[in-house]
Amino acid sequence: MSTQAGPSQPPKRKRVERGRSKNGCLTCLTKKVKCDETKPLCNRCVRLKLECRWASPMQPLAERRRGLGPIKQRERWTPQTIVPRTGDSGSESAQSVTPPALTPSEGLQLPEGIPADMPFNVLSPANEASASASPNTNFPDLPPEGIINPMTLPEFPQNNTIDTSSQLILYPTPSFDLLSLFPSFSFTNPTEPAPSIGSDDVQAMTFHSTILAPMKSTRKASLSAHSIFLNFAVQNPMALHFLLAFSHSELAIHHGFSHRPPLESYLHFQNGSQLLSQALVTLSPMNHVAMMLSYLYLYMFWMRRDPLQVERLRELSTSILAYVTTFSLDEVCANSTGTTGTSEPVTLSRILTYIYDRDVFCGFFGCGSAFANYVSQKHETRQRIWVLSRTPILPDQTEAWSGSESLPETSQRRTIDVYYSLITIQYEINQYSQRKEPAHLGRWLEIRRTLDKIREEHSFLFNLSRDCAQQHTRPPLMALVTVTVFHALEIYLHRSRDTFFGETPIPADIERALQELVSAAYHTIPVGPVQLLERFQWALLICGIETHDPVYRDWISGTFLIMEAKEMKEPTPSCEMDIAEPGTVDTLSVEEEKKLVRKIDMRLMPLLIISYGLQYLDKTSLAYSAILGLREDLKLVGQQFSWASSIFYIGYLVASYPISLGFVKFPLGKYLSVLMFIWGVVLTLHAIAHNYASLLALRFFLGVFESAISPGFSLITGMWYTPHEHVSRHSFWFAGNASASMVGAMIAYGILSYSGPIEQWKMLFLIFGLITIAWSVVTFFFLPDSPATARFLSTSEREFASLRPKKFQRTTQTKKWDRGQFIETMKDVKSWWFFFFSFVICVPNGGTTSFSTIVIKSFGYDEKQTILMGLPASAFQLTTVILVAIFTTYVRKSRHIALVLTYVMAIAGILMIKLLPTAEKLSRLAGFWLIMAVAPAFPLMLSLSASNIAGFTKKSTVMAMIFLGYCAGNLSGPQFFISTEAPGYHTAYTTILACFAITIALVVGMYFYLTWENRRRDNEQGVKRDPEESRQVDLTEDGTLLQVDETDIQNKNFRYIL
Repeated sequence: MSTQAGPSQPPKRKRVERGRSKNGCLTCLTKKVKCDETKPLCNRCVRLKLECRWASPMQPLAERRRGLGPIKQRERWTPQTIVPRTGDSGSESAQSVTPPALTPSEGLQLPEGIPADMPFNVLSPANEASASASPNTNFPDLPPEGIINPMTLPEFPQNNTIDTSSQLILYPTPSFDLLSLFPSFSFTNPTEPAPSIGSDDVQAMTFHSTILAPMKSTRKASLSAHSIFLNFAVQNPMALHFLLAFSHSELAIHHGFSHRPPLESYLHFQNGSQLLSQALVTLSPMNHVAMMLSYLYLYMFWMRRDPLQVERLRELSTSILAYVTTFSLDEVCANSTGTTGTSEPVTLSRILTYIYDRDVFCGFFGCGSAFANYVSQKHETRQRIWVLSRTPILPDQTEAWSGSESLPETSQRRTIDVYYSLITIQYEINQYSQRKEPAHLGRWLEIRRTLDKIREEHSFLFNLSRDCAQQHTRPPLMALVTVTVFHALEIYLHRSRDTFFGETPIPADIERALQELVSAAYHTIPVGPVQLLERFQWALLICGIETHDPVYRDWISGTFLIMEAKEMKEPTPSCEMDIAEPGTVDTLSVEEEKKLVRKIDMRLMPLLIISYGLQYLDKTSLAYSAILGLREDLKLVGQQFSWASSIFYIGYLVASYPISLGFVKFPLGKYLSVLMFIWGVVLTLHAIAHNYASLLALRFFLGVFESAISPGFSLITGMWYTPHEHVSRHSFWFAGNASASMVGAMIAYGILSYSGPIEQWKMLFLIFGLITIAWSVVTFFFLPDSPATARFLSTSEREFASLRPKKFQRTTQTKKWDRGQFIETMKDVKSWWFFFFSFVICVPNGGTTSFSTIVIKSFGYDEKQTILMGLPASAFQLTTVILVAIFTTYVRKSRHIALVLTYVMAIAGILMIKLLPTAEKLSRLAGFWLIMAVAPAFPLMLSLSASNIAGFTKKSTVMAMIFLGYCAGNLSGPQFFISTEAPGYHTAYTTILACFAITIALVVGMYFYLTWENRRRDNEQGVKRDPEESRQVDLTEDGTLLQVDETDIQNKNFRYIL
């Protein structure tokens, strides 16, 4: 069967979207009118004389999600013969390709159709076509048109010839062997070349002319310094060899290969080094431009090595100084006048300026800067060289640097003058930072005044930078580069006086400089040429070292600082954390983090649960001894038993702050274990108490040494776990209270059947004390002091364990007491909230803990029944703690809600005890069990403190305040159980009811305060942060947090857990 095709349907026209354009005029979009304009200026706006806001505003830096990479990647292009290195590409040797163009015998390879002696700026269309047809010059992935033109190398705007008006002065013949002037030529011969990358000279030259040469300061590439240098270099074999050596090396780095120079670069270095030696040995006229260009390319090469080659740079700087002083090149340039921007005096002055800039930069890293020292001593000569070097940039408004059309010519000149002045100031700070004598301290004030004077006299630069950031307009690039360097120098000067880079807390002036620096850099890089990165690489380096803001740090590292390191890094396969060696794992996957947390839990939680249970058992042992005959044997009457209970908390109160200082001074795990051993000894000595006074003394010292356990365990939890994990872990070890209470009740019940020679209450103290002593020995050897010293973790696991909580809080255990953090604690309303909250919840706890057996017995039960009826209370307490931990773990922003719910149950329980008749003893007993619902309040309070208080000194101080309130409340609680009111205890029950109500009010107030504070910080930064988000740990980006110790107020990215 055949089918006849019907008439072909004409293709449907694509639907053209009309109306408000997403990328069109924003003014029309705001007015909700149609705007189909495709030009930068909208006709409607022009007609109505409105501000035509065409370009979409740039997203503020703080609104970016962290971890999504740089704002703008470098444009990349890949010659056909080069394969960019990937993570699974094998070893370097496997990628070695011997390029036929780079054998030593053949020398330089030029495109077909171009004579070997023709300058690179002379390229006719025919030659371009011929060159593009060459099989080795295919560029399949070039940057967009308008950024580069790969085969059109820079041309001069007026003619294609070099101005030789001053060649006679620049080419004197030396009368002696110049080799004697130089200490070494090691900087001309890099060792251990990397394998070939398969590039040829044309590709390297094209890469240099299109990626490296078009610098930032000029709108036209032909006016950029390196473009002019290129036209000189191609006429001299020595300079050209060093240029190609540098270009091949940069091309290799650009594609992710090793920082070691490839074979192509190594061969050019050999040839260039031979020509350099010949030029210095033979007594022939010297081409100073070619010689200084060779030095400049050598400087650029060695500055890019990783790690920085300090000795090579020192030798290079010394050699440059020897050459310049031998021929007085600085005086030659200072006394010359260049008629055009391409004359040799002008070009030589530009080269000297570039070398001076790079020598000053290297001086920051301690690389000698001999040439910079010499130039800085000749102020007038330096100024004349600088004026001559800028000749090609400013004679014509149409040839001004990019973005300068918004500034008058005088402002352009002033901007470039400021930039040059900042280079000199950086040199002066380099010198100042290396001198610590008192005589030089006054120099700091002079430099500070110079910077302040620049800011005052050239305020238009800073206003321009601020306006560009606010209005999202295209900024004058050179102006913003100058602003970034200025702010970097402010930070450098401040840190050079008496602090170190990255030290915390960050002073206000550094914080301001950081914000302005990053703002200027952020709005410059996306709109300017990508080569702009080189201009303020040092400024971004300073910012990257100094900032602790993760948004800034991620952006800087993704944009510039470690971009190349990331490209070269081999991807790490998934591996077992237990066998990982240092540095083999940089990121922690979700599965690996879960495994790490489980490993930490298996070690820490049993130790903390048992230890906390023992401290609860030891301090409440007095309650069990009350029904085992202690009151009768020691003849306690009236309020003496209440004071025996309260004095424990007096000792606790007296020792809380001094004991907390030990958290800063001593290893935490060992410190707590020693204190545990001592209180075990003190508890054992309770068995020898023979009267009221001896019992008071022993109870006082028991409180002194037990005062460390709760704040210490809270610090351990904050040190090992993230805020999201705090509630569950605090609840786990706090559940040791209920577990130990049940164990203690069963031990006391068994002792009731004991009839030996030792009194029952003494036997109780001996058993509890000896158990504590034995357990303290276990914790001494197995409880780690910190994640960084945990022997049960591998090296990589210790790094990740240390960084996990720091991703949120940036708190590091330190042995230095920070006075600033202490003052901040005293001024912080949250600190006092924790104190009063701790007091209010502990007033009921102090009474019900010490009088629990007495209260139950007052309902009408005998001794054995009293002990057994306490078991359900402990079981209910344990169940409540576990349920609240689960609830707060899986329900977001629920900690304050859980507190309110538990206290509502407790209010119901106290009302049942207070209002029900005495005959309803079972109902009143159930009410007593309901009071135990407040048990999660204490771990919830500790988790809120661990999550919402940052800074080790501040956290330790707040812990001390919490336990001051804890002691005051527990001390006061028993005093409301007045013996004359037994068994009704009306005052005690009324006080407990009032405390429960006040607690609910405090919780609600703090919830709304923290919510307001989070919103305020979100509005300030322009980004909404989730305090309970999960954050991946990356050692490359987060390694700087290992030593960071900031408070929640200093860290503007901190958000409070609700």
